[in-house]
Amino acid sequence: MKRWVVVADGQITFGPVGGETPPSEEYIPYEEIIDLPDDHGEVFVSVAVADNVCTKRVFAVADYAKQRKAAYPPVEDFLDAVVKGDETAMEAYRQTCLEIKAKYPKP
Repeated sequence: MKRWVVVADGQITFGPVGGETPPSEEYIPYEEIIDLPDDHGEVFVSVAVADNVCTKRVFAVADYAKQRKAAYPPVEDFLDAVVKGDETAMEAYRQTCLEIKAKYPKP
């Protein structure tokens, strides 16, 4: 259903819902875009008027810390390599961690 708003003096006033044409010339279309990933951090809201459409966008940046934690190999793998003195395994573990940090960078 279409939603109509009036934007004046920095205020948004909601009008009627529905109808393909605005109730009067002062009304413009209103749309909401909600983009929230499953593992999100802080939520942000922006409202803008462009091309005679008022758009509210709700979005969040994925929480890189949660994504990294889920992707890191078990720390036991690294400790096992340390106990065994396996430099190759320790370096492979380090490289995997660096790849994960690059894949999920801090914002």
